[in-house]
Amino acid sequence: MRKTLATGLTVASLMGVALALAAPTAATTVDDNDDGTVTVSGIGGPSENVRMCASTVSAADCGVASFADDLLYVIQVNGTYSEGSTVFTSTGDGPLAAGTYTMVPFDGVAELALLNVVIGSGVEDQSSSLAIVSRPRSVILSFHTVNDSSCRPSSASGFAGSWMNLPGADDCTIPATKPGATLLGWATNPNFPVGIAQRQVSQGWGAYEMFNDGARLTAVFIPVGGATLLSGDGNLFAIWSE
Repeated sequence: MRKTLATGLTVASLMGVALALAAPTAATTVDDNDDGTVTVSGIGGPSENVRMCASTVSAADCGVASFADDLLYVIQVNGTYSEGSTVFTSTGDGPLAAGTYTMVPFDGVAELALLNVVIGSGVEDQSSSLAIVSRPRSVILSFHTVNDSSCRPSSASGFAGSWMNLPGADDCTIPATKPGATLLGWATNPNFPVGIAQRQVSQGWGAYEMFNDGARLTAVFIPVGGATLLSGDGNLFAIWSE
């Protein structure tokens, strides 16, 4: 059975008196097609997207999670999504991995969700009656820093869909031009604002996401000591204090 979830305004009547309200705004809608795919429609506002977390995460927790916690993917463009479709991840655009997810349309406030949404499926080999399933894909994450500083390791590999701990302050040398600097964390953009990174670390606020005027996620900062979900080959850049 196809499952549909949506968020948006509704027009109702109260005690028999019709409420004359403006036409409801378009709602973000997710259809579970029951074939390993989902169809997303209605994304159009500056804060509208669909958030995807592991199936063990509740809708309420997924609605407020960050990439450093339970959030795995963000869908920002209308369309039908299947295993391998391009979505936004903690390290930028990457492929959607097969799995079972909690999906929450986010129109500023998470209202409704779909649970246990299956993306991808095995393909049955009729000759042997064995299920052929996707094998874990190996990906490489490279770590970059500046001004003759370095981190060990400079890159690391793992399997898509798994989490990787990022290098800490003890794993990196201090830049020669910043002898008193400390490693604040890692960002998907080498020019991530140092002031925001310092604030996140000083306040203990965790990861931070930046959006452009079109509400597209453009950068993610992960404080030192954090971890990232591996979804595809990518680069992270060390952000040092001033």
